[in-house]
Amino acid sequence: MEECENLWKNILANEPIVYPFYTYSWHMAWKKILAPTSHVIVHYTNDVLVPLVITNKEAHFSGGEEIADYLDCIGDTSKKQLFWQELLSYLKNNNVERIVLRNVAASSPTKDILQTLCARVTIEDMTPTIPLPRTENEYLQSLDRKNRHEFKRKINKFDLSYPDITFLVTKKINIDVLLTLMKQADNKKIFLTNDMELFFRSLPTLSNIQLLQANLTTKDGSLVASVILFVVNRTLLLYNSGFNAAYQGSGFYLKSKMILWAIKNNYKEYNFLQGQERYKYELGGKDVSVYRITVHAAVPTSP
Repeated sequence: MEECENLWKNILANEPIVYPFYTYSWHMAWKKILAPTSHVIVHYTNDVLVPLVITNKEAHFSGGEEIADYLDCIGDTSKKQLFWQELLSYLKNNNVERIVLRNVAASSPTKDILQTLCARVTIEDMTPTIPLPRTENEYLQSLDRKNRHEFKRKINKFDLSYPDITFLVTKKINIDVLLTLMKQADNKKIFLTNDMELFFRSLPTLSNIQLLQANLTTKDGSLVASVILFVVNRTLLLYNSGFNAAYQGSGFYLKSKMILWAIKNNYKEYNFLQGQERYKYELGGKDVSVYRITVHAAVPTSP
């Protein structure tokens, strides 16, 4: 295991954008907690690596397609073309009949490489993203007139309605705060099975992953809203959130404050990750596609 971890770390050093979902610690936590019966195959060659799970003659990425917004091979970009050609041949020679790769980022070379190898590429979802300007005023001017008006109105209304609310961003992650608030929403309460809750509790312990948490609390310490975000280069990735519905507008308020905080602290991008919820567009998110790639055994592996 240590040898695999060291290999993974060395190869990851050549990956241009290291999303948390690409790390050894993420994949091992996913397997241990959420997929203990899955057999993860780590295939590597020529400074490129990919972790796969093969079930019923179908191969797909490990790491949890429902919880990892981006999945891919990692390593030296210049060597990924040859890597995929060799891997497809290897899988087909080992009776894999179908390969389904989900959550591939728009910036990934995997999409273009496999498309030239006769793979079927379709849009999986969108990750609304905001390129952050240098100032708050520039950000507000980037919103259309209606959304700019609503942004100011909702912020002012919340400030007037709840003047004792404190906004805090911290590197010290308190998952209990987030989970408590997530469970107040019926859909997230269903999502948070015992195993999923264990996985969330593991997030602050995972190596090579940087997290931030933003909270809204009252002066007496009551929980109002919370988000956790991954930090990748100078980009913030909003991973999950929870809020107390008794404080009307708290979810929108916290996300708005976090965008303004990111601008003030010189972040370059704010990524809402997968999902097309309306508030993401009200806050200025622009769609960036995430892809699904499907390869069948009968398809040739060379152009």
